[in-house]
Amino acid sequence: MEDNESEVMKVEMALDVLDGTRTSGTKGSKLSVEKRHVDVKQRRKLFKNFARLVDTADEVEKKVMENLLSVQRCTERQREMIVGPIEEFRKELWERFEEIGRDKWPRSVLRLMREQKLQTVEGLREQCERGSLVDRSSTKEGEENHQDELIWFKEEKERLEARIQECEAEKLRSEKLMRRAQRTVEKERKTSEELSRSLQQATRVLERLRRYGGMNQCFHSRALIF
Repeated sequence: MEDNESEVMKVEMALDVLDGTRTSGTKGSKLSVEKRHVDVKQRRKLFKNFARLVDTADEVEKKVMENLLSVQRCTERQREMIVGPIEEFRKELWERFEEIGRDKWPRSVLRLMREQKLQTVEGLREQCERGSLVDRSSTKEGEENHQDELIWFKEEKERLEARIQECEAEKLRSEKLMRRAQRTVEKERKTSEELSRSLQQATRVLERLRRYGGMNQCFHSRALIF
């Protein structure tokens, strides 16, 4: 009984965070209200997409590295300076996602919502408050344990929300670094193309000078004969 209720309270944090109703300081209240009414099927899809996004973070790092390798004048040290922060962010994001159990908690809540035929977290929260999901213990010890669990889950929720905000800030910094890296790649590519054109032009001039020198030597030899 208490295990099911504890599971519900534990995962409300994950739903609130991914809904953007608690941690997004820049979004409007209208958008937050709309996100609260996402149905169970859509929520499940959002959680899966978020987990897939974390799992594919290393592909972004590989893509940046491939773009840098395509530029001949970009040294290994320059590549490490650009890709290093992205790699560090990817590792930290993956580790923290593992710490909160990936999408285990959201799946548990969604399963419970599906069993209770609920479409919103508010509905699930109201049923928990009314005690209509499970039979609550009326003993004093049970009430004290319940209060302790609520306090612990509230603290845990605040801690995880703070971590997610840190990840969002780090994500913005990494995106800025990635844009800078892309500009560097484009600049190096243009430089490489300009050097290639200059080399081709110099080669053509050299060939013309060689032909001119050969013709001049031939005329000089004939003049000596006559």
